[in-house]
Amino acid sequence: MVEMVSARTPQTMTEKILARASGRPFVRPGDDIEACPDFVISYDFPGYTDVFFREAREEFGVDKVQQPERFVLFIDHMVPAATPKEEELHRVTRTWGARQGVPVHERKGIGHQVSAELGYATPGAFVVHFDGHAWATAPSGTSADLTAIWGSSAHDLWAGGLTMLHGDGARWTPAAAGLPTGRGTDPGLVIQSLTGLGRAVLAFGTPLVDSTEPNADAFRWNGARWVRLQTGTGRALLAASSAGDVLWTAGELGTLLERRCAATLQ
Repeated sequence: MVEMVSARTPQTMTEKILARASGRPFVRPGDDIEACPDFVISYDFPGYTDVFFREAREEFGVDKVQQPERFVLFIDHMVPAATPKEEELHRVTRTWGARQGVPVHERKGIGHQVSAELGYATPGAFVVHFDGHAWATAPSGTSADLTAIWGSSAHDLWAGGLTMLHGDGARWTPAAAGLPTGRGTDPGLVIQSLTGLGRAVLAFGTPLVDSTEPNADAFRWNGARWVRLQTGTGRALLAASSAGDVLWTAGELGTLLERRCAATLQ
């Protein structure tokens, strides 16, 4: 016997909102529905909105969104812009909004709050948004173990282990030139720690196998490849940090090293 459910069946507030948005008289837990949001809200952030703009066109062939009045963008991260890359992200967001006819709200406050103040989030409305405040898998392009990560900004990220990667906020690319990383090298190196000092990026690693050579492997990125640094110790350095113009490293058997004027490291 088919169970009949009356349109007058009591529903929760959420069920009523989803029923209206899906064009149904009622919905129940377990139903598969296609609901049309009243508004889709997004907040600009590198690696999210800029990637969506590109993928919508290149992968899905969407040059123009339907019903642009249902979309809204907020520029509420990195305001005011502190770097040219941050300003470029804002420019891309403004340009996309203008081309699509989608409103862009900038310097009006935090989008989560302003969306309600501007009438996008109201009682009974079905609004969806994604602002990146959740963990998500970021394709690295490698299956090698990664054991260290550091970044100077959302557009300048480094991840190391049995290889080295550089991220620009949108994608990760190999950047291991000059490093004897990986199991296929002799003696093979695993990056244990990454840090930065001024414009310098520093990496510290240890051999994968026993070696008679000093095993305090330290490297500095020169803009094209990694070059080895002299630390004066043969003990493995496992962690590093910096503040101002001072660099500290820590390692096995109670090893602590301090280097002042570290920006001049060669």
